[in-house]
Amino acid sequence: DFAVGVPGGGLLGEANGRRGGLRVHLVEADGSTWATSDIAPRNDESGVGGLPDGVLQAGSSFGSSCAGGTDVNDDGIPDVVVGAPGSQASAGAVLLLTLTRGATASSVTFLPLGGFATPGSRCGAAVALLSSQLVAVGCPNANSGVGSVLLCHLDGSTGMPTGMPKRIQGTP
Repeated sequence: DFAVGVPGGGLLGEANGRRGGLRVHLVEADGSTWATSDIAPRNDESGVGGLPDGVLQAGSSFGSSCAGGTDVNDDGIPDVVVGAPGSQASAGAVLLLTLTRGATASSVTFLPLGGFATPGSRCGAAVALLSSQLVAVGCPNANSGVGSVLLCHLDGSTGMPTGMPKRIQGTP
Protein backbone atom coordinates (compact mmCIF):
# COMPACT_ATOMS: atom_id res chain seq x y z
CA ASP A 1 0.00 0.00 0.00
CA PHE A 2 1.27 3.45 -0.76
CA ALA A 3 0.27 7.07 -1.17
CA VAL A 4 1.83 9.76 -3.34
CA GLY A 5 1.46 13.43 -2.44
CA VAL A 6 0.80 16.09 -5.07
CA PRO A 7 1.24 19.30 -3.05
CA GLY A 8 1.29 21.77 -5.93
CA GLY A 9 -1.92 21.07 -7.73
CA GLY A 10 -5.23 19.36 -8.09
CA LEU A 11 -5.76 15.73 -8.91
CA LEU A 12 -9.39 16.21 -9.78
CA GLY A 13 -8.90 18.18 -12.98
CA GLU A 14 -9.38 21.62 -11.50
CA ALA A 15 -6.83 24.19 -10.43
CA ASN A 16 -7.25 23.97 -6.69
CA GLY A 17 -5.15 26.93 -5.62
CA ARG A 18 -2.16 24.85 -4.44
CA ARG A 19 -4.35 23.12 -1.89
CA GLY A 20 -2.68 19.89 -3.06
CA GLY A 21 -3.79 16.28 -3.19
CA LEU A 22 -3.00 12.65 -2.52
CA ARG A 23 -3.21 9.52 -4.69
CA VAL A 24 -3.76 6.35 -2.63
CA HIS A 25 -3.10 2.81 -3.88
CA LEU A 26 -4.14 -0.23 -1.83
CA VAL A 27 -2.35 -3.38 -2.97
CA GLU A 28 -3.05 -7.12 -2.54
CA ALA A 29 -0.36 -9.48 -1.24
CA ASP A 30 0.37 -10.60 -4.83
CA GLY A 31 1.13 -7.00 -5.85
CA SER A 32 -2.09 -6.33 -7.72
CA THR A 33 -3.90 -3.09 -6.97
CA TRP A 34 -7.32 -3.56 -5.35
CA ALA A 35 -8.18 0.14 -5.13
CA THR A 36 -6.86 3.53 -6.23
CA SER A 37 -8.31 6.87 -5.23
CA ASP A 38 -7.51 10.58 -5.50
CA ILE A 39 -8.12 12.58 -2.34
CA ALA A 40 -7.98 16.36 -2.52
CA PRO A 41 -9.61 19.45 -1.04
CA ARG A 42 -12.48 20.58 -3.24
CA ASN A 43 -13.19 24.11 -4.29
CA ASP A 44 -16.48 23.32 -5.97
CA GLU A 45 -19.69 21.39 -5.32
CA SER A 46 -18.68 18.33 -7.35
CA GLY A 47 -18.91 15.95 -4.41
CA VAL A 48 -15.61 14.32 -5.43
CA GLY A 49 -12.30 14.40 -3.64
CA GLY A 50 -12.69 12.97 -0.19
CA LEU A 51 -12.16 16.17 1.81
CA PRO A 52 -15.06 18.48 2.59
CA ASP A 53 -15.14 21.99 1.17
CA GLY A 54 -13.29 24.52 3.28
CA VAL A 55 -11.04 22.00 5.05
CA LEU A 56 -7.88 23.55 3.62
CA GLN A 57 -7.38 26.97 2.08
CA ALA A 58 -5.39 27.88 -1.04
CA GLY A 59 -1.65 27.45 -0.53
CA SER A 60 -2.02 24.63 2.01
CA SER A 61 0.18 22.23 0.00
CA PHE A 62 -1.73 19.18 1.24
CA GLY A 63 0.37 16.15 0.29
CA SER A 64 3.78 17.76 0.84
CA SER A 65 4.44 14.77 3.07
CA CYS A 66 2.54 11.56 3.67
CA ALA A 67 3.06 8.31 5.53
CA GLY A 68 0.88 5.27 5.82
CA GLY A 69 0.62 1.53 5.65
CA THR A 70 -0.38 1.21 9.30
CA ASP A 71 -3.93 0.52 10.48
CA VAL A 72 -4.61 3.04 13.26
CA ASN A 73 -8.29 2.23 13.92
CA ASP A 74 -8.27 -1.60 13.88
CA ASP A 75 -10.51 -2.03 10.82
CA GLY A 76 -7.93 -4.04 8.86
CA ILE A 77 -7.31 -1.26 6.30
CA PRO A 78 -4.12 0.83 6.31
CA ASP A 79 -4.50 4.54 7.05
CA VAL A 80 -2.43 7.60 6.15
CA VAL A 81 -1.24 10.86 7.71
CA VAL A 82 -0.76 13.83 5.40
CA GLY A 83 1.07 17.12 5.93
CA ALA A 84 -0.17 20.50 4.74
CA PRO A 85 2.69 22.82 5.82
CA GLY A 86 1.31 25.88 4.01
CA SER A 87 -1.96 25.78 5.93
CA GLN A 88 -2.94 28.44 8.48
CA ALA A 89 -0.38 31.13 7.55
CA SER A 90 2.26 28.38 7.14
CA ALA A 91 1.82 27.25 10.74
CA GLY A 92 0.96 23.96 9.06
CA ALA A 93 -1.47 21.14 9.65
CA VAL A 94 -1.44 17.35 9.72
CA LEU A 95 -4.47 15.27 8.82
CA LEU A 96 -5.13 11.64 9.70
CA LEU A 97 -7.21 9.94 7.01
CA THR A 98 -8.76 6.61 7.94
CA LEU A 99 -9.33 4.77 4.68
CA THR A 100 -12.04 2.50 3.33
CA ARG A 101 -11.47 -0.64 1.29
CA GLY A 102 -12.08 1.58 -1.76
CA ALA A 103 -9.08 3.81 -0.80
CA THR A 104 -11.32 6.79 0.01
CA ALA A 105 -11.26 8.68 3.30
CA SER A 106 -13.91 7.44 5.74
CA SER A 107 -12.88 10.10 8.25
CA VAL A 108 -10.56 13.09 8.34
CA THR A 109 -9.05 14.24 11.64
CA PHE A 110 -6.74 17.20 12.18
CA LEU A 111 -4.02 16.20 14.63
CA PRO A 112 -3.80 18.73 17.47
CA LEU A 113 -0.47 20.57 17.23
CA GLY A 114 -1.16 22.92 20.13
CA GLY A 115 0.80 26.13 20.47
CA PHE A 116 3.74 24.53 18.69
CA ALA A 117 2.31 25.30 15.24
CA THR A 118 2.92 29.03 14.97
CA PRO A 119 2.80 31.09 11.76
CA GLY A 120 5.78 30.20 9.58
CA SER A 121 6.77 27.01 11.46
CA ARG A 122 5.53 24.79 8.53
CA CYS A 123 4.46 21.86 10.71
CA GLY A 124 3.67 18.89 8.49
CA ALA A 125 6.59 19.45 6.10
CA ALA A 126 7.56 15.91 7.14
CA VAL A 127 5.42 13.21 8.76
CA ALA A 128 6.05 9.64 9.88
CA LEU A 129 3.52 7.08 11.07
CA LEU A 130 5.82 5.39 13.59
CA SER A 131 3.19 2.94 14.85
CA SER A 132 -0.57 2.63 15.09
CA GLN A 133 -0.32 4.91 18.13
CA LEU A 134 2.42 7.43 17.29
CA VAL A 135 2.88 10.08 14.58
CA ALA A 136 6.00 12.24 14.22
CA VAL A 137 5.51 15.70 12.69
CA GLY A 138 8.40 17.79 11.37
CA CYS A 139 8.24 21.55 11.90
CA PRO A 140 11.41 22.79 10.16
CA ASN A 141 10.97 26.52 10.80
CA ALA A 142 9.75 26.29 14.41
CA ASN A 143 11.85 27.51 17.31
CA SER A 144 13.26 30.52 15.38
CA GLY A 145 14.19 28.36 12.42
CA VAL A 146 16.03 25.69 14.42
CA GLY A 147 13.10 23.30 13.98
CA SER A 148 11.36 20.72 16.10
CA VAL A 149 9.59 17.38 15.92
CA LEU A 150 6.19 16.83 17.50
CA LEU A 151 5.12 13.40 18.71
CA CYS A 152 1.35 12.95 18.51
CA HIS A 153 -0.20 9.98 20.32
CA LEU A 154 -3.23 8.11 18.96
CA ASP A 155 -5.71 5.86 20.73
CA GLY A 156 -4.84 2.25 19.92
CA SER A 157 -8.36 1.18 18.95
CA THR A 158 -9.99 4.29 17.47
CA GLY A 159 -6.98 6.05 15.97
CA MET A 160 -8.17 9.34 17.47
CA PRO A 161 -5.59 11.76 18.92
CA THR A 162 -5.09 11.60 22.68
CA GLY A 163 -4.01 14.91 24.16
CA MET A 164 -1.46 17.45 23.01
CA PRO A 165 1.81 16.47 21.32
CA LYS A 166 5.20 16.25 22.96
CA ARG A 167 7.92 18.42 21.39
CA ILE A 168 11.51 17.51 20.65
CA GLN A 169 13.20 20.84 20.12
CA GLY A 170 16.14 21.34 17.80
CA THR A 171 19.31 23.01 19.01
CA PRO A 172 21.25 25.68 17.10
